[in-house]
Amino acid sequence: MARVTNRFYIKSIHDGSTVFAEMLSNNPEGGFVQQVDSNGETCDPNWNEGTTGAISPLPILYPHIKLNGQSKNCLGFVRVNEQIVTGSDKGWNWNGAPVTWTTVGTKKYCQVSVGGTTVNVFELIESYTPTGETYTVPALKIIHNLAGLNGNVDNDIITFDGATEEDGHQTTFSVGQAIRITQFTGSGYTANIYGSNTITTANKTAVVYAQLFNGSLANPEAHTAYTTKWFREGIDNGTTPYKTGTGTANATPVTPSGNTDAVSVRANSHYITVPEADVQDRVVLRCEFYVGGEWKLSKWFEIDDQVDEEVMYIACDSTDYISKDYIELHEGQTARIKAWMATDANETTEYSKGGNKYNEFWCKLYDQENNVLTTGAPFTGLTQDTDATSPTYQYFNITKTGSNAKVYKDKTNTTLLVDPDYCGEITIGYDFVDSAQYGKGGVSGYVTALMTTNA
Repeated sequence: MARVTNRFYIKSIHDGSTVFAEMLSNNPEGGFVQQVDSNGETCDPNWNEGTTGAISPLPILYPHIKLNGQSKNCLGFVRVNEQIVTGSDKGWNWNGAPVTWTTVGTKKYCQVSVGGTTVNVFELIESYTPTGETYTVPALKIIHNLAGLNGNVDNDIITFDGATEEDGHQTTFSVGQAIRITQFTGSGYTANIYGSNTITTANKTAVVYAQLFNGSLANPEAHTAYTTKWFREGIDNGTTPYKTGTGTANATPVTPSGNTDAVSVRANSHYITVPEADVQDRVVLRCEFYVGGEWKLSKWFEIDDQVDEEVMYIACDSTDYISKDYIELHEGQTARIKAWMATDANETTEYSKGGNKYNEFWCKLYDQENNVLTTGAPFTGLTQDTDATSPTYQYFNITKTGSNAKVYKDKTNTTLLVDPDYCGEITIGYDFVDSAQYGKGGVSGYVTALMTTNA
């Protein structure tokens, strides 16, 4: 039985052309989650360029757009008197406000006043070509800690409004990346997961690390003081983990045979290795941390297999979104989310292997505090998994078949250029997300596709 798991993200369709837009990065250590001590000074990871302990390389964000299956060059844009004006220094927004760039020497920076001192927060890269690619796009480099900046302990969002042109026709898109910021109060536990988040032909085994902190980000718990259990969402259900972490006191990277690179490792980490055979398209790992045999918290990490030919695509019919990580709903709005399996080369071709297709789709929802959700409007009429008593199950069947499996591109219900035999669909409304009883302001969704008959 083949399984693929993915998270909600946005797929945009414009003007009859198939457009796939996303915000990508250089996969910085620690991802885009930053923690800050209660004094607002010590951050993990450290993004302050040129300071002791700063990670290398620093995070770089850039847009990626595929028009009719081909990656395209793009520029940012702004609207001036209802006209689109493009440029390599346009289109970037920070928490909803356009980024203003200041030229210093040969570089451009976004600057912020901190205690009367001007600091550079972002650096603009006007022409960026990702490693191994040929297209060029603008990019934004984070060169200063965002957590604790002028007292900031809220999540940030960096978005990009872009435009590309083909056959004289201009297509616009919007993508973004959430920066998840948490404040470590000095009491209780928090954790960090980092490591390889892609599987490629050069690195067919991912290595993922975890650290546990209690009381201070400067002093992680000794690796012998805690244990970790790792689960693949939608695959390793029940109480039996996919793997248990191996602890190490030394900051020595693990480089599996055949891999060409190694992750910068921190002391007192636990780690697991994830071979390509255990990942189809994408897997979402859940790491559970235990102290003295007692569960303390869970953290999630995604691994994308760039070698597999099948991909789970997830589309949302809401045009009011920020990025692949956030669908922004306002009062009275709902988002209908659909998932389907297609080929890596073409999202309009339903994936099939030996005549078999991914014929079941299951969804699991978490609230803002990472508690599993099992009741509420989205689940009306859905069938729950057979082991509903297990907290690690709690998946609901969202499969649509036949004429009900059409995939829509926007609120006008225009059908995408694919009519799959199977897809998954779930509708989530503002009231459910905002309710103190359910989402508490935010809902994360994990969709698992199953091919119940192997070819």
